[in-house]
Amino acid sequence: MITTANQWSPDANAIRLFSGMCQKPPRDGVCNEWRAVVISVAKKKSAGFYWRGGAVTQGELSDYEPQGKQTAIDPSRIKADSDAAFRVSEEHGGRSLLEKNPDTEIRYAMMWDKGVKQLIWLVFYDVKGTDISSAKLHVAANAETGDFLQ
Repeated sequence: MITTANQWSPDANAIRLFSGMCQKPPRDGVCNEWRAVVISVAKKKSAGFYWRGGAVTQGELSDYEPQGKQTAIDPSRIKADSDAAFRVSEEHGGRSLLEKNPDTEIRYAMMWDKGVKQLIWLVFYDVKGTDISSAKLHVAANAETGDFLQ
């Protein structure tokens, strides 16, 4: 997605990464759809870039005014992928939730967390619509080490 985003704007940086719904096995961090929120400071625009089944497309552009420094996702810092985040979430409540309801929908997000000053994975279980605050469980893992955060 970043390669395509850099064709749109050479200074493009992803600030957030979201999965689509991951309901069918294999769930271990594997999803058929991902979306990156990408910003271009030079163009003062943001855009969504979507990966679906190996193809990348660009979504609509929005105006973007930096509000403080947005920390971009540096792919070289990602040492623990979404599959590692899934394993951490299983150890912290996810396994029992899936045992009770194997059809539970799972979603992933990655972003820089200003509070802990770390690149993090968030794993959400059973989100209603697009409101991630409705999740029955959410688990945070360090995207650089794979360690449990909360």
